[in-house]
Amino acid sequence: WANAASGNAQTSCPFAIAVQAAYVTVLGSAATAPATPVAVTAHSTVTNKDYVMSCVGDQPVTCTGGNNAVVYLYGGSATFTP
Repeated sequence: WANAASGNAQTSCPFAIAVQAAYVTVLGSAATAPATPVAVTAHSTVTNKDYVMSCVGDQPVTCTGGNNAVVYLYGGSATFTP
């Protein structure tokens, strides 16, 4: 999960990076994403608030929550499916 991307107009790049950092902190050195959703709390420098995000999947991990935010986390090449 070396890369982060904002998934919609409601999500700033700095927030996507904050979600990535929170996700990595929660998972520690785990090599794969768990099958169940992972809840992380990330701080937005835009709103100056903390938001809870629910992250699920692998390559990319999709995190949703906050104020309709969407963040994608991936390592290497991401495979996005519609």
